[in-house]
Amino acid sequence: VAFTSALFLLVSFGFLSYVVSAPLVIGFTGVMVLYLIFVYFFIRTRVEIKKNDFLLLFLLALLYLYADFPLFPYSESGVNIVFLIVITFILFLPLLVKFKIFGFMQLLVAFSSIATVLVFILLSFGIEIPHLQFGDGRRYYMLFLGMSVLSTNFWDFGNIVFFRTNGLLKEPGHFAILCALLLGADKFRFSKFRNKAILLGGLFSFSAVFYISLIAGLIVFNLGKRFYKYGLASMGFLLFTLYLIFTFVPEEVQNRLFHSDENRYSSSESMLDSRAKGEINSIILEADITTLIFGNGRGFFREQEEGTSDFRISIILYGIFGLLILISVYAFLILRHKNNQLIIYFTFIFLLIFAHR
Repeated sequence: VAFTSALFLLVSFGFLSYVVSAPLVIGFTGVMVLYLIFVYFFIRTRVEIKKNDFLLLFLLALLYLYADFPLFPYSESGVNIVFLIVITFILFLPLLVKFKIFGFMQLLVAFSSIATVLVFILLSFGIEIPHLQFGDGRRYYMLFLGMSVLSTNFWDFGNIVFFRTNGLLKEPGHFAILCALLLGADKFRFSKFRNKAILLGGLFSFSAVFYISLIAGLIVFNLGKRFYKYGLASMGFLLFTLYLIFTFVPEEVQNRLFHSDENRYSSSESMLDSRAKGEINSIILEADITTLIFGNGRGFFREQEEGTSDFRISIILYGIFGLLILISVYAFLILRHKNNQLIIYFTFIFLLIFAHR
């Protein structure tokens, strides 16, 4: 039950969605999780759910049903209802099983991170590794055992191979965020081997989000006496890693790692606008009051040339009302923690993702 639940959550995060249709995979794994949970309840006949879980279920139901409700001109029905049903039953599981779910997610991401390092070493020595390709044209995925790379993030210079790992997700940034969340949930305890592996995976994503999250985590979770022992040592290691990158990595790779093909962080545009395509702000400013409050619907960008990956997409698709529901869900998930360090760290991560992704 714990393993399949962890796999389902990773699938919902985009796990191998470029191999098989995401709705199909989510639906299949969701049904499998539900079956195993039903068997578990039949054998154990013990249910654990708290009042806070009911409130979380209400907020999630409001969020996902609102997103799929045929209220918008560009509405599309998705697999949100499957996700909601599975999450409901996962919340009914005993606390011990929930901890096991988290542990399996750590192990799966750690395995992918170790695979990333091994692939990097083998390719650097000129050893060809069998892999599968999905997609066509200039942009396709190279799927190795345990990890994948997007073709636009892979550079072969003959004497050196360099890439940004996706883990087994769709983009390096997605994998970086997942690594940052898992490390934060375990309070950056690098005494555990799996967390050291996840750290390497995040570093090999070469995502600014992960590097910023890592620095924030090292500070937040190492305040006090421990900071001088672990925090400074870890930050020293990070700075040394960045020094190696800027010293030995070819300039062309550096430009693509820290800028992009379109020189996205040029001084002529903001970081938000660099992640957008088309006149995103004009769509919001020119919308009528009803659209601004309730949004256009999930399928809006399928018929538009514009696009973005920051918080403005929530306003355009689901309106201010949908955005407030999303913020409420995140706020509840963060504030239910009694640990101030977790609250500070996850609030920072939420703001970082909210503004950038």
